[in-house]
Parts: sequence; structure tokens; C-alpha cells
Amino acid sequence: MAYDTLVRRGIRNTLVPAEDVMGEAVGGSQAHRTGLEMQPYMLLLNLNMPEPSPSETQAYLPENCPDVKGVMLMAYDDA
Repeated sequence: MAYDTLVRRGIRNTLVPAEDVMGEAVGGSQAHRTGLEMQPYMLLLNLNMPEPSPSETQAYLPENCPDVKGVMLMAYDDA
């Protein structure tokens, strides 16, 4: 399991253990789909995720998934 996946899941499970209230996305396209399909109240996004960018995804959410809030995470594996 990739480090970023492990971190996302750990944060998600710490914040809200219920699977149906929080989404998780590896990239912007998946975040858009997850927001539309699940309508979770929160999506965890990585600032380094592939297109569309986190800022584009943040702009997309209120218009298309008004109940979804995005939380951006940033992680680097260097000092």
C-alpha cells in the first residue's frame, strides 16, 4: 500500500469511522466522481494529486456537490 494511501485512510478513519460519510480520492477525476456518487460530507485531497488540480476540484465541489467539503493534505517524503 502506498504511503499516501495509508495516510489518507488513517486520517479518514480517525476523523469519521463511518465509510458512507467521507470520501477518499487519489486524483481530481476520482474526487469529482466520488463527490457525485457518494455525496459524502468531506473529501480528503492531496495537494500533489493528478488532474484536475486540487484548486480546480475545490472550485468544482460547491457547484456540483454542495454538501461536500474538501480537505486538502500535503505530504512530502523528504526533510
